[in-house]
Amino acid sequence: MLELALEFPVDDRNEESLSKAHKSISDGKLIKSEETAEGHVTWRSIKLFLSGLGGNRPLVFFVLWAASLVIMEGMNTFAVWFLGFWGSKYKENHPSTVHAPL
Repeated sequence: MLELALEFPVDDRNEESLSKAHKSISDGKLIKSEETAEGHVTWRSIKLFLSGLGGNRPLVFFVLWAASLVIMEGMNTFAVWFLGFWGSKYKENHPSTVHAPL
């Protein structure tokens, strides 16, 4: 049977976790069942998630993210306005005189 060396110090607090780890290794299973908890997400978890998004400069990340949202909405608004402006030229002029590049 294959024995694995565990690389953390053994003390009274870790004996139970060691026995569980050894039992799961000796079961012959490659995958352990997932442990889930019900409740709420802690602030520590949220901070870890947000630091993962922004790295060492989360303020820069969030400013760039917000700026990109504003620019995107501005471009959408401009596109709608421009199509209306261009379409109104067909009402004012004959369609053959309206410039429509391909």
